This record gives sequence, structure tokens and C-alpha cells, in this order.
Amino acid sequence: LGSVDPSNVKVSPCGRRLVWSDTDGRICVMTLPLYQNANDKPTKYTVLPEQNEEGEPMVGTDVELSWSPGGRYLAITHQARNQFQIISIADLGSPEQAESLDVADIELGRIVQATPDRFNSGDAYWGHTAHDIKMANLVSME
Repeated sequence: LGSVDPSNVKVSPCGRRLVWSDTDGRICVMTLPLYQNANDKPTKYTVLPEQNEEGEPMVGTDVELSWSPGGRYLAITHQARNQFQIISIADLGSPEQAESLDVADIELGRIVQATPDRFNSGDAYWGHTAHDIKMANLVSME
């Protein structure tokens, strides 16, 4: 593992996942163990592939990382082969296991390219779902 770039260490909004890039250009992600499970098994991390599904490189020290509100998806702003900035979205699986309070390991799914490489894209923004708005309204009524 190369040296961690401290400006690119991001904790997910759910507080259970951590992502960082290192000086070797790799993007690493892990699920943080709960305090009661911290000694049960060694903590491991996952290194994301060097390319997205379109074959665009996801390596380099100049990446921006942004978590989705639930901690399942990760937006990665990185350079395409033509040097334009693009955004790829990685599906890392649910941060919680369905039947217990244990933290789920990273289950790497698809890494799709969300923006084209014809122009620069940046500052990935996660919007709000109808469920988020409904919950905010319920909380404000109380």
C-alpha cells in the first residue's frame, strides 16, 4: 500500500465505509468494523480496478471521491484517456447485512461511466430521493 493521500480520505455518510487514494494512484475502500466486532476478524480493504466498464483509467493521484447518502455507491472523478475529467460510479454493495447488525464486506459490482469524455465533468452531486424528502417532512412535523 502506497502512502495515503490525506486530502482524499472520505468516510461515508452512514459512517461505516472509508475510501482513500494513495500516492501509487490506487483507490482503496473498506468497511469499518463495529466496535463489538473489531477483534473478530482482520480488517481488510479492497483495491478498485484500474479501469471502469468503458476501459477508461481510474488511476492517478488526481481523483475526487464522493459517497452516495447511503454509502452504497461511490462517485469517482478521474481523468479519461483523452485527459478530460469524467465521473464513474462504483457499486460497492450494501453497507449492512440484511439479517444482522454485522458490517458487510465490500461486494464490488459494476463501475459505470456516468459522464462522457467529450468535456470536463466534476463535483459529483448526489440528489435526494422521494423517500428522503418524505422523511424530512415527517421529522419537521414532530
